[in-house]
Amino acid sequence: MLGQTVFHPKDHHKFSLEDRVPADHLLRQVAAVVDFSFVRRLTARFYSHTGQPGIDPVVLVKMTLIGYLYGITSERRLAEELRLNLAFMWFIGYDLDEIAPDHAVLSKARRRFGMTVYHAFFTEIVRQCEAAGLIVGQLLFADSTLVRANASYASVGARTLLAHLASVEEHVAALWGENPPAPANEPGRGKLPTEDQAQIDRPLSDATGLAPLALAEAAGSRPPAPPPAGRPHLCGPTDPPTGPQGRTNELVVRRTDPDAGLVSRTGVPVALYHKVHVGVDGGTARIITALAVTPGEIADEELLDRLGKEHTGTTGRPPGEVVADAKYGTHATYARWEAQGIRARIPPHWAAEQHRAVPREQFPDDPVKDRFTCPTGQPLTRQGSAHTATSAGSIIYRASPKVCSACPLKDACCGTAQARTLSRPNDGGLSDRVRASLRTPHAQRSIRRRLSWAETPMAELKDRHGLRRAHGRGRTAVLIQAYGAALADNIKKLVRGHRRDPQTLALASHHPASALVCPVPVVLYHRRCTIHVSCTHVTTPHLRHHIVIVHRRGVRQQAPLSSCRIEEG
Repeated sequence: MLGQTVFHPKDHHKFSLEDRVPADHLLRQVAAVVDFSFVRRLTARFYSHTGQPGIDPVVLVKMTLIGYLYGITSERRLAEELRLNLAFMWFIGYDLDEIAPDHAVLSKARRRFGMTVYHAFFTEIVRQCEAAGLIVGQLLFADSTLVRANASYASVGARTLLAHLASVEEHVAALWGENPPAPANEPGRGKLPTEDQAQIDRPLSDATGLAPLALAEAAGSRPPAPPPAGRPHLCGPTDPPTGPQGRTNELVVRRTDPDAGLVSRTGVPVALYHKVHVGVDGGTARIITALAVTPGEIADEELLDRLGKEHTGTTGRPPGEVVADAKYGTHATYARWEAQGIRARIPPHWAAEQHRAVPREQFPDDPVKDRFTCPTGQPLTRQGSAHTATSAGSIIYRASPKVCSACPLKDACCGTAQARTLSRPNDGGLSDRVRASLRTPHAQRSIRRRLSWAETPMAELKDRHGLRRAHGRGRTAVLIQAYGAALADNIKKLVRGHRRDPQTLALASHHPASALVCPVPVVLYHRRCTIHVSCTHVTTPHLRHHIVIVHRRGVRQQAPLSSCRIEEG
């Protein structure tokens, strides 16, 4: 029999949100894994000790987190979805008969808390991920992406020209200064004199029948005619100076979003952009540990050192290895990381040398004779030095034009040049050490891993967590948005790690750093082998998910905490 449903509203319901939210729902898992008690400690200084109690800051943080978890970029839409979604109401701790906070509360809280609270929230989540055993800390992957600014291309103007134009406030003040108001007791205030009113009421042509332009010609006071179309305007003393030529973003100003940068490159439409720089931990969870925001035109290599410091601050230890693409491969980058004792797995940015049909790698170097040898066996001898290519200068090596002209590989090797030229940075062998390091199997494996360790989290931030376009204007607003997207991504990975190995999380949460110290000999049982290892003590100096075993002979061994069981010997 065909059934039919008829809706009958009820005044009373026996209903519980706790029963309606499934046990495997994402928000229920987030509530079980993430400890939000630190939010009140971070935001306590923004509230007074007197007055009416405000909305719980934990509720505001959870509302913001819901928006980033589900890619809801509009705060108005987020406030509407909260009232319609039962899981959202349960997560923020509101029942069906309670009214969720308005969208204006979120905007005010974001402005009140500022970037500091969001950065502290991001750091706390990273530390919880570290306690869960999801962070390695010794390996850092770096990458960047462009985020479309919330500003129109039409808001870009010449910096020199706009400097000569007064602002709206200055223009209004000048008008009031030139036209002071008449006294209140002046007779006839607000009325024009009779002769002035007659001039206004007079038609375009007077009694002579001539138009004003004809009258001006008759009187010999015809206004100057505009220059013919197509003729250039001659610069006069009243025109603003053009200024020196330089970078585009130094000559223009963004009136709507001054912190955005004008970017134009292959595959990217000409527009205003912010650039988000991200550092990803080398563990299997791919936790984001460092963030930075700059204008879109800033080079990537300028932020690599800041990402390393941010990673050190959030994880408590510096990285031992940094992996990035060729955009970061500059002489200054290699010199900085070598001075710090950190291995840089970054391919060099050789620009034109990468597109040669006969690449540089086919020219072996002879350091004893100080020359290179081409594939046909001809030498490239030292010709001089240059100081414009790199900060350290470079040494020029060039083959004989007579030999190259008779070579069958000339078109593929030299192109339009008469002879093949190579350059080597004059950096004391730094580039040679970098090349040798990049040829090792471990470096090649790390560079291949970068595609999935750095590119995948970046794509998730833009596609799933609303980082494709900026919501606000200014660096602070974009940085808060980037922190929110990274928080959502890290929390999802924290929940995923808890589902895979809940015992590891429980053990790590009950044993803080440096807590597993055993002065008596212990025996380690590893699940991947059957050998029982005796040692003098076990300690966790930095990593909560790893233990460092110090044997009686002084040999140090590191093992995952999730795969070990410690007993007294």
